[in-house]
Amino acid sequence: MIIYRMNNIGKIFIRLIVIHLFLLTLLSAELRVGESFPSLVLVDSENKTVEISKKGEVTLLLSFEKDISTDIQKFLEKQENHYLINHHMVYISDISSLPRFLVNFFVLPKLKEFDFKVALLYDENELNREEKKATIIHLKDNIITNINFIEVNNLEVSMVKSTSS
Repeated sequence: MIIYRMNNIGKIFIRLIVIHLFLLTLLSAELRVGESFPSLVLVDSENKTVEISKKGEVTLLLSFEKDISTDIQKFLEKQENHYLINHHMVYISDISSLPRFLVNFFVLPKLKEFDFKVALLYDENELNREEKKATIIHLKDNIITNINFIEVNNLEVSMVKSTSS
């Protein structure tokens, strides 16, 4: 009887592991052109929800590293007011790896000084990234039409090219 219960428990445990690995694979899958963009929970520096439009064309500009964020912010500070809005862009900064006290005491106060909105991604995510590069994702009606990785030294040229097409 004890051996029978152990076998059942073992089978259940193995099934749970397989299901967990399957779900983990789904959640960590990279985004691909032609797929729907996933729903993200985004807030700005004032803790207001930031929505990504599911209709029309939208360009997402993502940073996953501090240096990339700094370069994007320098670029945006040189642009005309409402640059992101006029070009149907959303700037998203991934801060999921930062401790909460750093975010609250240093990051959020700094972001409030900018003339543009920064959407913050607090949670681990499956968004495509390359080290030392910004990610630009083009959407049309919430379908991914293009994914680019931009080097810091090409950011300004790439952003101008991206918004003019």
